[in-house]
Formats: sequence, structure tokens, C-alpha cells
Amino acid sequence: MDEIEQIYSGELYRPFLLYCERHHYKTMADLARCRFDQLAASEGLPPRLVSRIKTMFLMYVKQHTEAFLIDRRASKPAAAQQKAQTTSNLEGELENFFKQNPDRLIRMPEVTKALSGKVKRSEVLDILERSDWCKVVDGTTFFYSSGC
Repeated sequence: MDEIEQIYSGELYRPFLLYCERHHYKTMADLARCRFDQLAASEGLPPRLVSRIKTMFLMYVKQHTEAFLIDRRASKPAAAQQKAQTTSNLEGELENFFKQNPDRLIRMPEVTKALSGKVKRSEVLDILERSDWCKVVDGTTFFYSSGC
């Protein structure tokens, strides 16, 4: 896994590198835990720089997808016909939500908010972990993949 300093080289990224050092982020995999949306407010980084940092991380994740994937659980056998239909509808809703946001990392609270709290978090997580179109960064962060 690449070191953060290798990817974010240059004086422009010095404040971000200091932030990473304080939070013990050394490799790009460590940035999966980083709250990019709070960088501007908490660290005083310019919004454009934060946007650039997030974009570079997302591009890195897409180029090195295998390094960020979590092992998928074995598919569970379908319990009932009705549950299978509900799951199918839910999967369709989730896929549409991810297709509408193809260029960003999506966190679990955003997913549950988009579904209006209709389903349990564990059901959503199960679908996301076994879907081909969804890649898992960590247990709460995901991104859309058009079928790698």
C-alpha cells in the first residue's frame, strides 16, 4: 500500500500531511477512516484543497480497488419469497442511489437516510457487501463501481 506522502507530495498538501501525522494515518488504506467532510472546519483547510484531497483519494481507491475490498460473506439462502422480493426492491433502490452518486464515497448514514429508514442497517449492509456494483472501503464507507 502506498504511503500518503508519496501520493500527496508537494508543499500544497503540507497542512493535510500534518493532519495525517497527528491522526497516525500513514498509508492510503488509513485514509478510509478519515472524515474528509470535516477537514475544512476542524483543520482550517481551504474547501478547494479538501475537495482536491477527496478526489485524489477516490481516484486512488478506484485504481487500487482490490486493496480496499473487505471479504464478502457467503450468500445466505433465501428464507421466503416475500423477503426475496423485498430484498430485490431494496437492492434496486440502493443501486439507483449509488448510480446517482458515482464519483464519491458514500457513508452508511447517507444510505439509510436515502431509504427513509424503511429497513434495518444490517439488511442494507448485507446487500451492499454482496453486490457487484458496490465496493466496500470499510464497514461504513462504500462507492459505486460500474462492474469491474
